Amino acid sequence: MYKISDFAALGLVSAKMLRHYATISLLTPTYTDPLTGYRYYTVDQLKRLNWIVALKDLGFSLEQIAALIDSGLSADQFHDTLLERRAEVRSASPRSTGASPTLRRSDPPTRCCFGPSPQCPPSPAA
Repeated sequence: MYKISDFAALGLVSAKMLRHYATISLLTPTYTDPLTGYRYYTVDQLKRLNWIVALKDLGFSLEQIAALIDSGLSADQFHDTLLERRAEVRSASPRSTGASPTLRRSDPPTRCCFGPSPQCPPSPAA
Protein backbone atom coordinates (compact mmCIF):
# COMPACT_ATOMS: atom_id res chain seq x y z
CA MET A 1 0.00 0.00 0.00
CA TYR A 2 1.05 3.57 -0.65
CA LYS A 3 0.82 6.50 1.72
CA ILE A 4 -1.23 9.36 0.33
CA SER A 5 1.85 11.42 -0.62
CA ASP A 6 3.41 8.52 -2.52
CA PHE A 7 0.16 7.67 -4.28
CA ALA A 8 -0.37 11.33 -5.18
CA ALA A 9 3.09 11.42 -6.75
CA LEU A 10 2.34 8.29 -8.78
CA GLY A 11 -0.91 9.80 -10.03
CA LEU A 12 0.55 13.28 -10.62
CA VAL A 13 -2.01 14.91 -8.33
CA SER A 14 -1.71 16.56 -4.94
CA ALA A 15 -2.48 14.88 -1.64
CA LYS A 16 -5.01 17.66 -1.12
CA MET A 17 -6.80 16.58 -4.30
CA LEU A 18 -6.89 12.96 -3.10
CA ARG A 19 -8.40 14.11 0.19
CA HIS A 20 -11.05 15.99 -1.77
CA TYR A 21 -11.80 12.94 -3.92
CA ALA A 22 -12.19 10.91 -0.72
CA THR A 23 -14.53 13.53 0.77
CA ILE A 24 -16.85 13.31 -2.24
CA SER A 25 -16.46 9.50 -2.44
CA LEU A 26 -14.88 9.62 -5.88
CA LEU A 27 -11.73 7.79 -4.77
CA THR A 28 -11.58 6.61 -1.21
CA PRO A 29 -8.46 5.18 0.43
CA THR A 30 -8.28 1.43 0.77
CA TYR A 31 -7.31 1.82 4.39
CA THR A 32 -7.26 4.67 6.88
CA ASP A 33 -5.29 4.09 10.05
CA PRO A 34 -7.72 4.70 12.94
CA LEU A 35 -4.99 6.00 15.25
CA THR A 36 -3.09 8.31 12.91
CA GLY A 37 -5.67 9.04 10.21
CA TYR A 38 -3.07 8.23 7.55
CA ARG A 39 -4.64 7.21 4.28
CA TYR A 40 -3.35 4.32 2.21
CA TYR A 41 -4.04 3.44 -1.41
CA THR A 42 -3.28 0.38 -3.53
CA VAL A 43 -1.76 0.24 -6.97
CA ASP A 44 -5.13 -1.03 -8.27
CA GLN A 45 -6.63 2.36 -7.45
CA LEU A 46 -4.19 4.11 -9.74
CA LYS A 47 -6.26 3.06 -12.75
CA ARG A 48 -9.32 4.83 -11.36
CA LEU A 49 -7.25 7.90 -10.50
CA ASN A 50 -5.88 8.00 -14.05
CA TRP A 51 -9.43 7.92 -15.43
CA ILE A 52 -10.44 10.74 -13.08
CA VAL A 53 -7.51 12.89 -14.18
CA ALA A 54 -8.07 12.15 -17.89
CA LEU A 55 -11.80 12.90 -17.75
CA LYS A 56 -11.17 16.04 -15.72
CA ASP A 57 -8.69 17.17 -18.40
CA LEU A 58 -11.45 16.66 -20.96
CA GLY A 59 -13.64 19.10 -19.06
CA PHE A 60 -15.98 16.73 -17.25
CA SER A 61 -17.12 17.83 -13.80
CA LEU A 62 -16.33 15.62 -10.83
CA GLU A 63 -20.01 14.72 -10.59
CA GLN A 64 -20.03 13.69 -14.26
CA ILE A 65 -16.83 11.71 -13.75
CA ALA A 66 -18.31 9.79 -10.82
CA ALA A 67 -21.41 9.01 -12.87
CA LEU A 68 -19.36 7.89 -15.89
CA ILE A 69 -16.89 5.72 -14.00
CA ASP A 70 -19.53 4.05 -11.85
CA SER A 71 -22.17 3.72 -14.56
CA GLY A 72 -21.01 0.43 -15.99
CA LEU A 73 -21.21 1.80 -19.53
CA SER A 74 -20.12 -0.49 -22.30
CA ALA A 75 -17.00 0.45 -24.25
CA ASP A 76 -19.16 1.69 -27.14
CA GLN A 77 -21.31 3.84 -24.85
CA PHE A 78 -18.25 5.26 -23.14
CA HIS A 79 -16.67 6.03 -26.52
CA ASP A 80 -19.87 7.75 -27.66
CA THR A 81 -19.88 9.86 -24.49
CA LEU A 82 -16.32 10.98 -25.21
CA LEU A 83 -17.26 11.86 -28.80
CA GLU A 84 -20.23 13.89 -27.53
CA ARG A 85 -17.92 15.73 -25.15
CA ARG A 86 -15.50 16.48 -27.98
CA ALA A 87 -18.36 17.93 -30.04
CA GLU A 88 -19.41 20.10 -27.10
CA VAL A 89 -15.88 21.41 -26.65
CA ARG A 90 -15.53 22.17 -30.35
CA SER A 91 -18.87 23.97 -30.53
CA ALA A 92 -18.12 25.98 -27.39
CA SER A 93 -15.01 27.50 -28.96
CA PRO A 94 -15.65 27.95 -32.69
CA ARG A 95 -12.43 29.93 -33.12
CA SER A 96 -10.43 27.00 -31.84
CA THR A 97 -8.15 25.43 -34.44
CA GLY A 98 -8.80 21.98 -33.08
CA ALA A 99 -9.29 19.89 -30.02
CA SER A 100 -6.78 19.74 -27.23
CA PRO A 101 -4.09 17.06 -27.52
CA THR A 102 -5.94 15.01 -24.91
CA LEU A 103 -9.09 15.11 -26.98
CA ARG A 104 -7.24 14.16 -30.15
CA ARG A 105 -5.70 11.16 -28.41
CA SER A 106 -9.19 9.95 -27.48
CA ASP A 107 -10.18 9.80 -31.15
CA PRO A 108 -8.87 6.40 -32.21
CA PRO A 109 -9.52 5.16 -35.75
CA THR A 110 -11.64 2.35 -34.33
CA ARG A 111 -13.73 1.96 -31.23
CA CYS A 112 -11.80 1.13 -28.12
CA CYS A 113 -12.27 -2.35 -26.79
CA PHE A 114 -11.25 -1.78 -23.14
CA GLY A 115 -9.52 -5.08 -23.42
CA PRO A 116 -6.10 -6.60 -23.00
CA SER A 117 -4.80 -5.13 -26.27
CA PRO A 118 -1.92 -2.66 -25.67
CA GLN A 119 -3.69 0.15 -27.51
CA CYS A 120 -6.85 -0.15 -25.40
CA PRO A 121 -7.02 1.32 -21.90
CA PRO A 122 -8.57 -0.66 -19.08
CA SER A 123 -12.26 -0.25 -18.44
CA PRO A 124 -13.03 2.84 -16.32
CA ALA A 125 -15.34 0.85 -14.07
CA ALA A 126 -12.54 -1.49 -13.05
